[in-house]
Amino acid sequence: MENSKIIFIGIDDTDDLDSPGTGQRARELAFYLAGSGLADARDATRHQFLKSPLIASTSHNSGACLAVQLRNGVRQGELQRACSEFIQSVAALSSDPGLCIAPADAVSRAVERFGARARFALLRRWEAEMLAEEAGLYLVALGGDGSGAIGALASVGQRSAGGPALLIWLPELYGLAGRSVPVEELTERVGIERLITPDGRQVGRSGERVAMGDWPRPVLLAGSRVLLVEEGASNDDDAEWRVLAKPRVKQYWG
Repeated sequence: MENSKIIFIGIDDTDDLDSPGTGQRARELAFYLAGSGLADARDATRHQFLKSPLIASTSHNSGACLAVQLRNGVRQGELQRACSEFIQSVAALSSDPGLCIAPADAVSRAVERFGARARFALLRRWEAEMLAEEAGLYLVALGGDGSGAIGALASVGQRSAGGPALLIWLPELYGLAGRSVPVEELTERVGIERLITPDGRQVGRSGERVAMGDWPRPVLLAGSRVLLVEEGASNDDDAEWRVLAKPRVKQYWG
């Protein structure tokens, strides 16, 4: 039987303008851990931080977090080494990568508050390191000036608190683009927990279909995987619902 404990892996600042973004690296890490026989990813989330000229960032100043389950017999120390080696191997030379690894049940309320503050406040590396030490979390700076450790811990904090965040990876998610999908496929195969309209209604009965468009991205809201939808589907008469366009989805997490 697999280890049932959920572990969060927060990463930040692995890229530069000419390299793949941190979100892509998080998805690559998910496949690397599975291929190495270490852990299976449940999802990956993108977390937004303060945009400020006082904060060095490649574009949007966001981090990422993987939620994984260790394979049976794998120790956390093995996961830490594998993640550190992977991030160091793929991070851009001019980046400031950081890594945080935290059992979900070990993330303190103080770390969750740190993650929330990262959305609107300028935070310091020493505070991140202090909070991680107090909670017994693994937090390391893997290059540059070490500032990536701030976003790595903040990503874990936001993920532990249940968002808001953008879900950038779920099993089967990317194969849904351009399709009209039954609600039960979204809930049973993909792991969507709720379909919600912009006015807050929970919708989506068994047998109904959702037109996924070319950018299907659920969000993490209050700890639930939520797909934001509206009624009707242009050029797709068999779908009762369609996903919201990217600019509207961003209002819920950005």
